[in-house]
Amino acid sequence: ELRKKSGQYFLYAFGEIVLIVLGILIALQVSEWNQERKERVEERLLLTRLSGELEINEEQLSTFLRGMDGKEKGLERVYSAFKGEPIKDDSQFLQDVVLGSLWGWTVQPLQRMVFDEMNNTGNLALIRDPELRDQIARVYNNTERWEGTAEVRTGEYARLSYELVPRQSESRVKEGLSVQEQEELVAAVLGSDLKRMIIYEQNRVSYLKPFWRQLEADVKELNAEIETYLTN
Repeated sequence: ELRKKSGQYFLYAFGEIVLIVLGILIALQVSEWNQERKERVEERLLLTRLSGELEINEEQLSTFLRGMDGKEKGLERVYSAFKGEPIKDDSQFLQDVVLGSLWGWTVQPLQRMVFDEMNNTGNLALIRDPELRDQIARVYNNTERWEGTAEVRTGEYARLSYELVPRQSESRVKEGLSVQEQEELVAAVLGSDLKRMIIYEQNRVSYLKPFWRQLEADVKELNAEIETYLTN
């Protein structure tokens, strides 16, 4: 009888231990599920914010490239005038001088606040797809590198043009200049060292435009990948 009771106590105690262990395992599993669900929600939020940042960068790059096209054409027309081609419109010539100076020094940096936050906090690791994670890091690292390249290749054209031509805004000649004032400004430009700096600035445009065009394509591709990932 005592042996029988001892066996029952043992089975009871064993059952209690099993139940406790099962309870702990279930609690750990539930906690793991909750943590994973929380991480998936956070991953989606981060990627949604990153997509918004990339859209802003797409618009900025598009504006930048349009400006670079205008800069390139303005430089060509100014250079033609320096080579002796008659100037038909003084106001347009002065405007071309201004166009040639756009993005002549440090280029406005692209948005990277969301990426830097993800990278600095380690939240970049929340993105489950390693290829997408690597693509994000690569695009932003290339952005930083190309911005540095643009700054290193800054020339003197923009600085001198700022000294020669008064402006209404960053990209516009001052309004209300008289015919005589325009003639005097044109003469000052043609008599300056600006000609010596034009070829450098043209070469700078030719060098940088393909990089920024490629970056624009990379940003669009990355954003499309993120949108696809979020819809799956």
